This record gives sequence, C-alpha cells and structure tokens, in this order.
Amino acid sequence: MRVLVADDNSIFREVLEQMLTGWGYHVVTAADGEEAWGYLQADAGPELALLDWIMPGPDGIELCRRMRTSNRRTSVYIIIVTLKTDPDDLRIAIEAGADDVISKPFRSADIRLRLRAGSRILALQQPRPTSEMSPGNSC
Repeated sequence: MRVLVADDNSIFREVLEQMLTGWGYHVVTAADGEEAWGYLQADAGPELALLDWIMPGPDGIELCRRMRTSNRRTSVYIIIVTLKTDPDDLRIAIEAGADDVISKPFRSADIRLRLRAGSRILALQQPRPTSEMSPGNSC
C-alpha cells in the first residue's frame, strides 16, 4: 500500500519513512502542503496519508477538507499527526475529514495499528467481484 508522509520536519519524515518501509509500505514524503496536495491528486496517489496538522502551505486540516470535496476516484484514509491535545482539536480534525488523529510524540506501535485499521477499512470499501455476488448471497 502507498502511504504519504507530509511534515515540514525532515527528521520526522525520515524516521517515519524508514519505519513504514520496514513494514512493507511504499512511502512518499512531502515537506509542505502543496507538495502533499500534488501526491494526493495523482492518479496513482497514496491510499493512506499521515498529515502534519501544522506545516507550510495548506496544513493537514485544509488538505483533509480538500480531499473530502475533491473528485478523486479512490478514497484516502487520512491520519492527522499533531502536537495538539485539546479535545476540541480532535473534533476539528474529524469534522474536516480526518479518519483518525494521533498526537506527537507517539509510539511506533500506535502508528502501525492505525495504518492497519486504515488498510482494513479501505479493503472493505473495494467493490467485490461480481462472481461473489449472487442472489443467494443477499442479506
């Protein structure tokens, strides 16, 4: 699965890229919101995205809003990564279209579990082949 890591902190990007690559993900990184937006709009764009809330250009929240109103054919599971911890911030992120929010600093296990959950949700959204659908299989 393809994952976008968008953060203006180069050390954070590098650490996440190495971690996710080790787990078998194909990782692309972006240093700002404009670069991230380019990846998110690409035909073969990422299925999962870890977006920093605060970064130059459109921030993670603005990117969520753009994605949820875009005409992109496939869904992107978006996780906002932030130093913010106020419960109102969680609400803002979810209302903007984030699927999940994780606070910095975080444990690698937390990122791994959230990416797995996102992968499962995306797999469930994929259309089933018509051979699996038959009149006897309806609910």
